[in-house]
Amino acid sequence: GTGYAEFAVLRGDPSDGLPGVKGVGAKTAAALVTRFGTVEAILAALDDGTQDGFPAGARAKLEAARDYLEVAPAVTRTVRDLPVPALDDALPSTPRDPGRLVALADRWGLDSPLDRLLAALEVART
Repeated sequence: GTGYAEFAVLRGDPSDGLPGVKGVGAKTAAALVTRFGTVEAILAALDDGTQDGFPAGARAKLEAARDYLEVAPAVTRTVRDLPVPALDDALPSTPRDPGRLVALADRWGLDSPLDRLLAALEVART
């Protein structure tokens, strides 16, 4: 959901290249997102001097990572207003090029998966 991006900024996500806040693990990140909702709200609470809602020791770790926290959310935000054209999402009843599909399966040793696919589509192998 939308909270994952905030969580990943705090905890880190190596697959996305996010280092996270040093010393903030999954439990602390989850508690912060639950309490504040966004990294921006966490930064605002730090600015206000708010003590409430910060797990023990987290406030100092977040302050130390302020520069990172000010820029990282921009990297994780997903676009929500991009126009997407209408797509035909109907599953084709037959492969577009059965011979090419068979050659590909032979090349990569995918005969069994191809046979299952063709059986599901009720198409004979050619």
